[in-house]
Amino acid sequence: REKASVLPQCYDRSHFVPTESPPSGPITVRYLGNFYGRRSPQPLIAGLTELYRTDPASIEKVRFELIGPGDADQVNAMAASLPTGCVAVRSSVGYQESLALMTSSDGLLIIDAPADISVFLPSKLIDYIGADKPIFGITPKGTAADLIAELGGSVADPAETQTISAGLSQFIQELGSRRSGQFNKPWGEADVRERFTADRVSSDFLSMLQNLST
Repeated sequence: REKASVLPQCYDRSHFVPTESPPSGPITVRYLGNFYGRRSPQPLIAGLTELYRTDPASIEKVRFELIGPGDADQVNAMAASLPTGCVAVRSSVGYQESLALMTSSDGLLIIDAPADISVFLPSKLIDYIGADKPIFGITPKGTAADLIAELGGSVADPAETQTISAGLSQFIQELGSRRSGQFNKPWGEADVRERFTADRVSSDFLSMLQNLST
């Protein structure tokens, strides 16, 4: 351990271009990435289905886009009981386009596989931080959940449908408030966001190299 150092994933501020026009149309929440193994959209759709059952009006003007999820037919079958257009599947996109989609979203989703504790930190979470958009994590206790909470976001365990439903309800309300101009500063704790900038990480890397020479 005394010989080991760790550098985090980073994001480059210059790669994120703010949208010039205010958002219009439905509130848009995006998940970018593939599903594989035990990671699936099922926890999200189960949470949305429960929310639709208890408070259908809350998702009338919200669109959840899953970009690059793999089997679109399977996802559409899962979401068959939800209103048309509530969950939309889009094909994979290139990296720069993915950053533009993050920036033009109202909110962003992390969806992880169920587990007692997760040490997994998806690299897209760091890109999400650079997009300055609110994050809702459907993720177990562990690394990603801790970072999202540290940023000021909210999380729900993938195995707890009621918690996901309640969390989505609050998340949608927050996004609606931001749309109406009730928040006038970038989302997320500034010191946490700064920790993952390319400038900060490269500076930390230089310090590591300098320490090796002493």
